[in-house]
Amino acid sequence: MRFFERPFVFLAALFMLGIVIGDFFAWNWWFSVPIIGLFAWSIFAKVTKKLNSPIFITLFILGFVTCGILSIQTSRNTYTVRQYEDSTATMIVQITELDGVRKQWKRAICEVQAIVDENKLRPHSETILCYINAAGLEVNDRLIIRSPVGKIENRNNPGEFDAQHYWNNKGIYSTTFVGYSDFKLIDKLPTPFYDQWRMKVKNLFLNVFESHLDGDELAIASALVLGDKSLLSQDVRKSFSAAGAMHVLAVSGLHIGIILEMLLFLFGRIPKLFSKNRAILVSLVILWCYAMIIGFPPSVVRATLMFSVLSIGRMNSEQSDSLNILFFSAFLMLLFDPILLYDIGFQLSYLAMFGIFTIYKPIAVLFYIRNKWLRKLWEGTAIGIAAQLVTFPLTLYYFHQFPNYFLLTNIGMMVFAGIVLGLGIILLSLNWIGLFGKIIALVFGFSLAAMLVFVQSIEGMPGSLAEGFVFEPWLILACYLILLTLLFFRKNRKIVTISTISGIFLLIFIQFDRYSRITKSEIVIFNASQLVIAVKDQSATTFFFKAVPSKIEKVKFLGDAYLKTNASHGRFVELQKGITHFNFANKHISFEESWNGVLVTMKPSNKQFYIRTSQQAPYLEKMTNLSMNYLSTTTDAIALKEGAYIIAL
Repeated sequence: MRFFERPFVFLAALFMLGIVIGDFFAWNWWFSVPIIGLFAWSIFAKVTKKLNSPIFITLFILGFVTCGILSIQTSRNTYTVRQYEDSTATMIVQITELDGVRKQWKRAICEVQAIVDENKLRPHSETILCYINAAGLEVNDRLIIRSPVGKIENRNNPGEFDAQHYWNNKGIYSTTFVGYSDFKLIDKLPTPFYDQWRMKVKNLFLNVFESHLDGDELAIASALVLGDKSLLSQDVRKSFSAAGAMHVLAVSGLHIGIILEMLLFLFGRIPKLFSKNRAILVSLVILWCYAMIIGFPPSVVRATLMFSVLSIGRMNSEQSDSLNILFFSAFLMLLFDPILLYDIGFQLSYLAMFGIFTIYKPIAVLFYIRNKWLRKLWEGTAIGIAAQLVTFPLTLYYFHQFPNYFLLTNIGMMVFAGIVLGLGIILLSLNWIGLFGKIIALVFGFSLAAMLVFVQSIEGMPGSLAEGFVFEPWLILACYLILLTLLFFRKNRKIVTISTISGIFLLIFIQFDRYSRITKSEIVIFNASQLVIAVKDQSATTFFFKAVPSKIEKVKFLGDAYLKTNASHGRFVELQKGITHFNFANKHISFEESWNGVLVTMKPSNKQFYIRTSQQAPYLEKMTNLSMNYLSTTTDAIALKEGAYIIAL
């Protein structure tokens, strides 16, 4: 692949490399000045033909990598508000995003505008994560809050979501909990006309769905068509995740691609009104209006921009290089926001498209099928294989699980996603036509129910979900090195043989590591606000907990995360006052629960440890003392706020 044949593939790759380097290594701005100067001079010299290609390419590579370094370092927010960590800060903030409107504690993304410092306002600009216990708040509200500000940190429990990485890569480093008495509403800024119109249209669409649907069907329709996942139950989320269809519930590239194809098909039936280019332009306008109505979520903006660039690139030529156009759209997005490189959705969507553009055809030609409809089914399956093959290392890294029947799910979703999305859009457009609208709504509801039954059937199949995968970064790099080697050197038999053997050994290592994780036995005391103790005996885990009824869901969420990385079955047992006995594999564990702690005794080893649940609890001698994360501790005890405590059995 020569540089000038696919320039944006190389430019985007160099820019990404610069972003990664800029994040991992300190970089003095003064180093950049001569490099950027030589970079600019090399372009001029190349244009005027005063520079040979090797020197130009070298300077060009250094220059573009340096641009990536500078972009990420200028994009990372300062977070001086954390000087107030573990103390109380008074700040003036404006709410920019608000989630969990149906919950007591609402998650809000807030822009800090000023800090009250020694009876004066000190201007400040930073994004922080707030959890606010208040009703009636809206986006754009300005508040004065007074609460402790802390660093966003992981609790270091096995299997937990990497919240620190997630929020830091959105430029958010600090968090605070604001009680109902810790804030005061300063003023409600008027909602911009655009937001008023957008919410009015979105609520109108939601009302249409609510008038015809309810329960899980309404929740799926709202998520799939309008991008609103707030109504989804945990059971529905779990079913779609286990079947490998979770991406269907988040409006993204799949949905945008389906809508674009439907629009182009529709306009193609009216050639007198819509030429090829006019159909593309009108379709793209409708796509951006759709993205605007659902609030420009990042995944939709990313997908719409990607398909817009691809479509415009093909307006004048059917032979346009899709891969080059794909990297051009990625480069545009990273130029605007370099931190996007670390966004999970960005990584998975672009890798999926990369897989489709590079290995779909080699997979599709493996079998020739004469029947038109069976051939289309195989081609759709080949697209799913190509996307899954390229994204599976990251999928295992982030989600620790792999849907074994993803091919079957992919075939079903090819049918259901198109039908449901198409019927949903038709219903929103033609609901006002009385009987016709009711018929469409009936078919729409039936399709949603059928989709849910299909997903739950996949979930219920034996071995539907393989869990227990924990990937280290080097393992991801090794997987992609092998994949890229097979892709770019597929005509070299010797390299293909070596890469294939390396891939087999890598898969054996991954399975061995997973098997070791599944078959281990251990006790885990979690870093949580509720007492949670997991006793794992190879493939079975029992969670003993002590929590008020309103916190039991959090206990189960913590347990499910642990089970996902350890691939075992779990059950939950609430500790009662007195002694709770548990027998397994010739071992006996007793939990002696009192008002200020839990004494755990293991037999036949007679090992004991004591978990303090109250500040007044004593420190017991001749055993390990653990303190819950909400307690202050001394050097004589292990503080669970530092992370989960694990004992191998």
